[in-house]
Amino acid sequence: MDRRFFTKATLGLIAGSMASQPIIAAPKTNDNIKDQKSESPIIPQNDEAEEQIKVIQSKRFYKHQGKNIEGKCTSLLFFADVHLVPAHLIKIRDFFNKHKKYIDDTIHLGDSVGDFYTGEFTLWDNFPKALNVIGNHDTDAGKNRRCALTDNQKYDIYFKKYISGWKVKQPENAESEGKCYWYKDYNKDLRVIGIDCMRLNDTQYKWFAETLDGAAKKNLKVIIVTHVPPHCNKAIECNFTSLDYPPSFKSSSESHYSKLISAVDAFISNGGTFVSWICGHNHHDSIMYTGTEKNKQLVIVMECATDFSWWTDAVHVPNTATETCWEIISVESISNVIKIARFGNNYDHYLRHKGSFCYDFKNHKVISQS
Repeated sequence: MDRRFFTKATLGLIAGSMASQPIIAAPKTNDNIKDQKSESPIIPQNDEAEEQIKVIQSKRFYKHQGKNIEGKCTSLLFFADVHLVPAHLIKIRDFFNKHKKYIDDTIHLGDSVGDFYTGEFTLWDNFPKALNVIGNHDTDAGKNRRCALTDNQKYDIYFKKYISGWKVKQPENAESEGKCYWYKDYNKDLRVIGIDCMRLNDTQYKWFAETLDGAAKKNLKVIIVTHVPPHCNKAIECNFTSLDYPPSFKSSSESHYSKLISAVDAFISNGGTFVSWICGHNHHDSIMYTGTEKNKQLVIVMECATDFSWWTDAVHVPNTATETCWEIISVESISNVIKIARFGNNYDHYLRHKGSFCYDFKNHKVISQS
């Protein structure tokens, strides 16, 4: 798909405008040199330059001068399975703060705790603005994970202290009934729906269907973020799909997910624009399609932000550049592309570079990867 339009006239106009401007050399005085030094921007080099370029281009929206068309682009920073490692969370927070001009929000894909919840939780004090969803480890508590936290306990631990800063829309009676799910709209173009996959019940199914319906009425594209990915049976062959692990696996949650998948299928069939599921849990990267649906539903699964049980596509060594990873995932309003830009640990053990990936989610076509 060719999304760049360069004509001879355009190039000639640019060349002509540059050629028509006289080049005037400034006097080489000490004052002039001093001013140049104080006003010249500091241009980063090497890895820092590459980082800056990827962040900025991720936010670049579709624009066609000849047709006077200009889109919007929503850029979201995602990371998964931080598993109670403050150093990794702080590293990701510092990256966000450095580039927040070009990033609309940050979302963690679940499993904030280590193996299970053991007591007071303060991890998110390090990055309270980051939105969060519930993971399977976040529901376990007690010695050897022998008991499960109630919905109200989950809400009080992971949401209550932080959610006011997320500026999300919550279901009715969220705090009193422990409803750990939400949605948020961006740039009048995209709705992100955060699901509690550990509590899929009729109440959440009803809210989910209503939230999709609301997105359709506002002509908003939809992304679903959750911890455990839905069952998938087909992977896209690309640099972001694991070579060591199967596309997905059947789990006890498959029957529960079928209602969500059917609701998304109805949303698409009725003219809604679905972008992708974005998930964690598997601890390795995969880009796939759900296995039981009428319409294709893209699923993006992220490698974990820490090395938890070594079930990853790459080794994560503490105090090295491999220790953690995160991604900016961007959605453009007109061209219907989703872009992935990887940061941190961006090679697997086959030395495949997970640098970037661009996909047309309307026509289900890979545009580029590097």
